[in-house]
Amino acid sequence: MLRTTPTLFALLLVLGLAAPADARGGALAQHLYEQGSAELRRAELAWFNKDRPTAARHGRAAERYFMDLLVENPDEPGAILLAGQSALFAGELERARLWVDRYAKASRAGENDPDLHYMRAMFHLLGEEHPSRALRSLQRMYSLNPSSRPTARDTLWWIALSELGRAALEGGQTEEAARHFAGGARIARRLGDRGKEMLMLADLGAAYMRSDRYIEAAEIYAGLARLEPDQPLWLWRNGMALANQNRFADAVPLYRRVLAMLAAPKTTRGPQYDELDELPLRLGNCLRHLAAGTSDPEEQDVLLTEAEVHLVAFSGARPRDVRGPKWLGVLYMDQREDPYKALGLFQKAFALDPECEEILRRMIQIHARHPAQEGKDAAAWRSKLEAMQVDLREGAERRKNEIEERRRKTGDTGCA
Repeated sequence: MLRTTPTLFALLLVLGLAAPADARGGALAQHLYEQGSAELRRAELAWFNKDRPTAARHGRAAERYFMDLLVENPDEPGAILLAGQSALFAGELERARLWVDRYAKASRAGENDPDLHYMRAMFHLLGEEHPSRALRSLQRMYSLNPSSRPTARDTLWWIALSELGRAALEGGQTEEAARHFAGGARIARRLGDRGKEMLMLADLGAAYMRSDRYIEAAEIYAGLARLEPDQPLWLWRNGMALANQNRFADAVPLYRRVLAMLAAPKTTRGPQYDELDELPLRLGNCLRHLAAGTSDPEEQDVLLTEAEVHLVAFSGARPRDVRGPKWLGVLYMDQREDPYKALGLFQKAFALDPECEEILRRMIQIHARHPAQEGKDAAAWRSKLEAMQVDLREGAERRKNEIEERRRKTGDTGCA
C-alpha cells in the first residue's frame, strides 16, 4: 500500500479565526494574540514533523499567551479555543480536555456550537488518537453548519478516515477499509485536494485487491495512471489487478511499460517502489500463461523465452525466494517438456522451503513418470521416489501446521 504521511502544516492557518474581541481592543492584547498564534503555528509544524519536544515547548509558550489574554475576559471563546489547541500540541491532554470543557461553558450556543465539536474532533484525533470519535464530532459539526471552517474540518475528516481505513486494512477488515477510503476520497474531492484524493484512491485500490475485487481495483489504478502517467506504481498495480482476472494479454503490456520506465536513467527508486521487485516474477508468469493459450509454436517459443529471461532475473535478484526456481521449474516441466531440468529447479526450491507440498508433489510426479537420467542409478532414483512419497504422507500434518503458523505471523505461506 502506497502511504505518504500527510503534512498538515498550516492546518491552523486555514481556520480563519479572527482575533478575540480583547485582542482587537488594545495594543497589548493584540500583541499577545499575535505572539500566541505564531507560537501555536510553530508547535503545529513541529508536531506534524514528529518533533514532539519542540512542539511541546512552543505549545506551552502559546498557551501562556492565550491565558494572559483571558485574564481580562475569562469567557472569550476564541482565546479559549486557541489555548486548548496549544495544550493539545504541547501534549498536555488533561489540560486540553479542561479547555474543551471551558469552551463548552463559555459558548453561548453550547452543544449547538460547531466550533465546540471541531475542538473535540481535534482532541479525539490528535490527542487521544481515536479517529472514530473524531469522525462523530466532525459529522456533528457538519450537521450544525456545513459552511463552518470547511477546509480545516475536512482536513481533519480526511485524516480520521485515512486512519480508520488503515487500521481496518491491517486488521483484515477489507470491506470496512474500502468504505473509509472511498469516503476519504470524497472528502478530498470536496477539499479540492488532488494529492489527498489520490492517496485515498491508492489505498482503496489496495483494499479492493485484498478483497479479491479485482475489477474495481483495475478501474481505480487505471484512473490513477491516467492522472499520473509517469508513475510506474499505478501501471504495476493495474497489471496485477488485470492478471488476477486472467487478463494476461492486457497485463503484459503494462508490465513491459513499467520495466521500460524503471530502466530509464531519470527514474529514481524510492522505498515506495520496493514492491516492483516482484515485477520480473509477475511478468514471467503472465507470459507463461499467454504461451499456454497460443497454438502457434513460434509465438509460443518467443513468449516462453521472454518468460524465462524474467524468471531467471527474479531468481538472480532474490536467490532466497522459493518462487523463482519453483516457477522456472513449472515452465520447464509443463511447457518446455524438460522434466530433468525442472527437477533440478524444484530441488533447489524445496531446499529453500521444505514445507511446500506443491513442489514435493511436482518432484514425485517427475520421478514416477520418467526414468532415471542416462548415467544415473535407477535404484537410487526409485529410492528417492519412495522417500518423497513417505515424506508426503507423514509430513502432511507438520507442513499444514508450519504453513498455518507462517500465515498467522506474516500472512504468507511462502509457497505462492
